[in-house]
Amino acid sequence: MPSVLSYVVSMAVYLVILIALTEISRRSMWFGLALNLGLIVLLFFGDNVEGWFRWAKDISVLFPMLVVHASRLSARYKPDNKILKGLTGPAVMVFFCAIVGLNILEASIKDITLGNYWNGACGLVMITCMPFAFKKDWYVTKDPKHVLVADFSLAWCFLYTTWNACFVYAESPAYFAASCCILLVPELYNLFSVRTKAPNYWLHARIYTLMIHVAVRSFRDVFTPFMNATPWFNPAVRDAWGLVNFVLMAAYAVWWFFLRKPEADSSSEGFSPAV
Repeated sequence: MPSVLSYVVSMAVYLVILIALTEISRRSMWFGLALNLGLIVLLFFGDNVEGWFRWAKDISVLFPMLVVHASRLSARYKPDNKILKGLTGPAVMVFFCAIVGLNILEASIKDITLGNYWNGACGLVMITCMPFAFKKDWYVTKDPKHVLVADFSLAWCFLYTTWNACFVYAESPAYFAASCCILLVPELYNLFSVRTKAPNYWLHARIYTLMIHVAVRSFRDVFTPFMNATPWFNPAVRDAWGLVNFVLMAAYAVWWFFLRKPEADSSSEGFSPAV
């Protein structure tokens, strides 16, 4: 079992690497695209992918990221091609809604097969109240960075984070500490956007950190020698955590569908102007 110092240092280093790569990718779409292509190549040379879930997860994360980069490039160069123009239109909003929903569904099914029933049910409820279709505040910023931005509910993001952490705790406890790092980075962006009123880069941080993590994990096991969290696993904690997640998610769903006062929708055309 790694020492406490090993956990602290390795998790801190991983956080810094993730933030650096995410931030460089935000500032340079070409770096982001090169990173994406490199990680796809890395995946097929890996020796740490086992089972249908890992392959489905990797493919459903790495290949849709190519659409992210095509969207950013088309926003920058404004091509006359109608198909490429569509990459910055409402169809992209639907595409990402489907991809996020697919990833949640994959994990929820895996949760249920593992006996983590409450957390699996939480994921299914989460899909029904994804904020995409309601806020519709999606856009590609018009500055030189051209970043895909989505105005998520902060509560939904938090519930997604704790649900995902509980899923990893049950499915791959050895990688739980490393996964906490990739879940923390988007929440830091969320916090930054709240404090500074900057665009919410939660989606950007989530998809880039996930892309990096699944590819590196599939290539080699570089995490468990330094931050193996298997000793942290306790079935009672897993079950209680999943139940709490389900109760919170159900309460959020009731509020979202029945008690919430809808906000004025200023971007009903799909992608709103850049800020």
